[in-house]
Amino acid sequence: MAEILFDTRPKSRRENFFDRDKEIEELKDIILHKDFAAVLGIRRIGKTILLG
Repeated sequence: MAEILFDTRPKSRRENFFDRDKEIEELKDIILHKDFAAVLGIRRIGKTILLG
């Protein structure tokens, strides 16, 4: 099955996060330093998938 942009299933591979490399690296850095992070954004932008 071809990968589609608006698939309803959770993403599991990093290449499926289009243009989100900066956000992923920032979140990883925050977690490694045990800092507090809030993931905010409009509906259906990928907040839950980013944290999954």
